[in-house]
Amino acid sequence: MSVEEFSVTQCSDEEFEQALKSFSLSEVETAVRIFEKQIDVEQRIQAGLQNLIKLYKAQPGMATKDTSVNKFMASTKQLVASQGRLAVLRSRSLRCVTQVSLWQLYGILQ
Repeated sequence: MSVEEFSVTQCSDEEFEQALKSFSLSEVETAVRIFEKQIDVEQRIQAGLQNLIKLYKAQPGMATKDTSVNKFMASTKQLVASQGRLAVLRSRSLRCVTQVSLWQLYGILQ
């Protein structure tokens, strides 16, 4: 199964580990590039959400406005979810780099 046929960013950890074992060097490199792009996207999402949260906090009387509080809470939940996605992406990217390092160490490059 190639990287193009397999969503390295959307699968479960077990599915990713299984796929990583079958990837060639070029597929691992492709996966790392995919992770780098997605990491950049998540970092931009987080920056936008953090700015939005700052704006909600800066609103006078925010604590008394139900809609502002709800928007603030929704933005905070989205930020936490984005941080979780970013952690998964970074972890998987690191596993790819580790895999390549192991291949180089043992002279098993595919």
